[in-house]
Amino acid sequence: GPVERVINGGSGTVQGFEVGYQQAFDFLPGWLSGFGTSLNYTYSDADTDSEDIDGNKLPMADNSKHQYNAILWYEKSGLQARVAYNWRSKRFAEMNTSVWGDRLAIWNESVGYLDASVSYDITPRGTVYAQGTNLTNESERRYAQWSNHFYDQNIFERRYYLGARFRF
Repeated sequence: GPVERVINGGSGTVQGFEVGYQQAFDFLPGWLSGFGTSLNYTYSDADTDSEDIDGNKLPMADNSKHQYNAILWYEKSGLQARVAYNWRSKRFAEMNTSVWGDRLAIWNESVGYLDASVSYDITPRGTVYAQGTNLTNESERRYAQWSNHFYDQNIFERRYYLGARFRF
């Protein structure tokens, strides 16, 4: 019978660039001086010599061609707050063999996540905090070869955390 095993791929290339910007707005007056931002964009084009069933060249696995992160933060007088949005374009996940023996490319659709956190130092040694992850309740959908050919879905539900930290 047929034997399948993991092997290293052939040749491939990765090229791209990353740009980022970070700024504390400490030049603003009063309480506004606690704001800041961090922005980042990455372009990463990664091709291999592998092909899908249609003969299209496949990129390196788990590599999104486009990714960006946008963060707005605040830190002043014991208060820390942060809102972050992280997005990545579709990415090749793996090859899968169909029931007919065809090797189909499995793709993750593009997805973005919004997270937020806030904390306050109630004493020099004690902090209370609240955090929320995946606030827009996004899930990660995958398809096999063609975007209308649903494959599976990972559901990462919205989560909230409350807590306190104390240093002794």
